[in-house]
Amino acid sequence: MRRGGRRPTGRGPAPPTPWWSSPVPIVAVVAAVAVAVTVFLIRGYLQPSTPPPTPAPSAESAVVQTITTLDVGRTEAVGAGGVKSPLQKVRATPLVGPLGKPEVLYIGAEYCPFCAAQRWSLAVALSRFGTLSGVALTTSSSSDVYPDTPTLTFAHSTFSSDALEFASVEETDRDRNPLQTPTADQERIFEQLNSKRSIPFIDFGNRYVTVGAAFQPDVLQGMSWQQIADQLAGNPQGPAASKILGVANWMTAGICQQLAGPPTAVCGGPEISQLRSQI
Repeated sequence: MRRGGRRPTGRGPAPPTPWWSSPVPIVAVVAAVAVAVTVFLIRGYLQPSTPPPTPAPSAESAVVQTITTLDVGRTEAVGAGGVKSPLQKVRATPLVGPLGKPEVLYIGAEYCPFCAAQRWSLAVALSRFGTLSGVALTTSSSSDVYPDTPTLTFAHSTFSSDALEFASVEETDRDRNPLQTPTADQERIFEQLNSKRSIPFIDFGNRYVTVGAAFQPDVLQGMSWQQIADQLAGNPQGPAASKILGVANWMTAGICQQLAGPPTAVCGGPEISQLRSQI
């Protein structure tokens, strides 16, 4: 990890009941808290996560193929999916990639359950503008909140597009071991546009950013990768699909706004156009 230590996740569980509201003596409370913290550290940080189930290559390929080839017209019909815009407008020098095209920068970590939720939406949004390859399936940490949330990882992904570039950094694996390190420029952007240093962090060309997940990962609990993919393709209004697609539609609107010549097939539909007018 670079300076600042472990990234805080973007959204966590509700805060616990204040200690002073309890009739238990203060000494007992302090002792209990100390024990709880010790157990948490041992279980959550020193022990590795349970290895995720390994999908067969054909099953993994089928899931990735499904989520990266969704019909734009059908899935944009979800609109916002009941999700408020996660896009925060920023004022900064436009961010472009090595090829001179607007760049989307993602910084997250494989253990993070909030990153797990947000990656589904980002993969859908990016795939509307180009070809996303090298994506693998995994789950979030077994010892964090929303354990083993099914997701994908961008650690070895590539992206090809005539309009857009994509840079991804998965800082640690599921067990919080170092995986990838941001460049100096990526770290600078992260710190300037994300004062709490939260993940997941996504920068859309230095025009909009999202910090944290736009929906709680609990909607994905108990589902397999294939079930999520099937719902996205077959039931866009489903409880998980509507959240994923709603966020993907907001992201799509943000990408469209930063392109000099946004593709009509992606950016000109009624729902995306409506979202574009709201950001």
